[in-house]
Amino acid sequence: MNNMDGKEKILTMINKVIIEMEQLYDTASLQTGMVGLVYKRYKKAKDFLSKGGDPLDDASQFTIMGGVRAYIDDYDVDLTDSKEIIEYMTKTERAVKEYMRKKKGISAFRRITKKEIEIEDLKQEEISRKENYGYLGLWTVVRDIPNAEKSADGYYEEIFFDVNRKSLYGVVVKEKLKLKIDWPNVILGLYQHPSDINTIMDDIKRIEKIYKNSLDDN
Repeated sequence: MNNMDGKEKILTMINKVIIEMEQLYDTASLQTGMVGLVYKRYKKAKDFLSKGGDPLDDASQFTIMGGVRAYIDDYDVDLTDSKEIIEYMTKTERAVKEYMRKKKGISAFRRITKKEIEIEDLKQEEISRKENYGYLGLWTVVRDIPNAEKSADGYYEEIFFDVNRKSLYGVVVKEKLKLKIDWPNVILGLYQHPSDINTIMDDIKRIEKIYKNSLDDN
């Protein structure tokens, strides 16, 4: 196998990882945490290789080695549902190592570090807060409020609010993303159509005012 064949093999495996991740996770999950970091690294590596880049030319554009170990170690990852992802990631890393050995005789490659994960999380949180009027998860819980038809059938979304973190969690997203978090102490409410972002924001402000008054009393 020549060098181009080696890169094509890597690109094929990268594509399989991306496809499997997009099938297993929704858009929100692919933007944060270890899952988001791995996904973005694979997308970046795909773009780099697709444009003719070589893993040895610019390591900053190709930092996927060690991703499978980090992915497996993440406590939010469901290993049963992720079998195909893990398999393809493992094959990708093998293909990269094989390519590197044949081309330059090296077996090591820069790995994803815990510090990088933390930095990426902070960046994504800052972006998310701006998009959500300062409150993490705001638009997600709003989208999960049942429409008129489902509301008429008795469905509702139970939303919780973490005052300290300024984060919102709903039952729907918790189950969908398999979030392993302790529920915040504040139940914002049960929401049906025609509740919208204005309804949620009004309730948030009410809760924050109560919380602030309780702190002032102490």
